Amino acid sequence: MLQSEWWDVDAVLERRQCGAFKKDDIPPKELINKILEESTKNTPVFSHQWHHKLEIYGPEYEEDKLKLVLQSVEDPELRRKYDTRSPDYEVPSRPLSFTPLQTHLEFFLDEVDNGGIKKRGFHHSNGMPLVSFNTQLLAPYLLKFKFSPNQYLPSLHKSKNEDKRNVWEKYVQTSISHAVVTSIVAKHYGVDSGFCGCYIISDSNPNEIYSNQMDVILFLGLGYADPERCYESNYDDSTPSLMGSEKPNIRASYTDICVWK
Repeated sequence: MLQSEWWDVDAVLERRQCGAFKKDDIPPKELINKILEESTKNTPVFSHQWHHKLEIYGPEYEEDKLKLVLQSVEDPELRRKYDTRSPDYEVPSRPLSFTPLQTHLEFFLDEVDNGGIKKRGFHHSNGMPLVSFNTQLLAPYLLKFKFSPNQYLPSLHKSKNEDKRNVWEKYVQTSISHAVVTSIVAKHYGVDSGFCGCYIISDSNPNEIYSNQMDVILFLGLGYADPERCYESNYDDSTPSLMGSEKPNIRASYTDICVWK
């Protein structure tokens, strides 16, 4: 693997986020398996103990992905309204129909397809904000990182009885590492990726991928980016500010984070 594929600025930006994947050009399943074989082998894992399961949903789950993406609505007020379980929201648990969100999603997907999002960002032609969704969940291959205590333990650890909190922490650490390494290996083979960790919990949106589980930390979509439909992140510093032509400075420098002692 070339050095530039790991930490070159352009390579990092390219693999950081893909919001729209090609619908008629899909990587073969054999290539996805090859990527996962190499990324699993190269993921740093404490004592070779794996506490997550990686479920893969291929192109045949297109309808379920369309249902799931409803739960990725980005507007904070709508998230509070429809999330029925999250402890972050002080609202009573109540099932709500997702039908109103369906209308917003259909309009958003049309704007992605016709280039409106790419041209104007997450805004209508009159400048008003539109309801947006995390469309990376529509990737041809959607990877779900799910908590699975003791999914794999080397034989010398199989009799170990570990505190559940410690196991959960290792699951979080390993899942994120696995996802990042997978995105890097995927890019090496020309496959693009899109992370999604923002989705609400609901009992009102049944599908075969995810609805109300508390044990899923993130999704990773894999496929080929569609340059005609891809759009920048809502917080991307490569696009001009809506208030003017100056680009916002939102990316941290290593000197903002790293401190020599």
